[in-house]
Amino acid sequence: MSDGSTEREMLEQECVARIAVINAIASAFGDTHMPPAAPLLRHDSYSEDEVMCFVSYTNWRSVTDKTVEENPAALSFFSACALVAFLPAYLIWVLNNYRTSDSFTVDSTVYALDAWGNAERTRFSKLNAAQRCAIKGFLEFLATYGHGNVDLAGVESALHCGI
Repeated sequence: MSDGSTEREMLEQECVARIAVINAIASAFGDTHMPPAAPLLRHDSYSEDEVMCFVSYTNWRSVTDKTVEENPAALSFFSACALVAFLPAYLIWVLNNYRTSDSFTVDSTVYALDAWGNAERTRFSKLNAAQRCAIKGFLEFLATYGHGNVDLAGVESALHCGI
């Protein structure tokens, strides 16, 4: 077997795994919507600027790739309800772009999943078991295939924080 076919097989395996993780995220988060009266901004945040572009969106499926790419810090400022409503857009964007994008969205998404401390864990309180499992699958995928493209120390930290 030549090196070319081995590399191709590895890329095919990665592609199959990536699609499986995307499907798990889509299934776990389904049609979650932002509740009409729910706050977009977490209660201890100091800046609305990071999340205001999400006011017109009602769920993760409607968020554009451009919005995700241009707002890498938004996940850190979302309320618990907004996090559930919009996190899948970030997870899927990262899976589709982690090899080719130089946007900080890739690493900031990983960092936002590192929930050390009670204040951070509260932000994840609205996630159900299937959603937590999908997030773990996302992080495990990056740990396996993200070498050279993501902050692997951040991935490992997020995996061990116990969201």
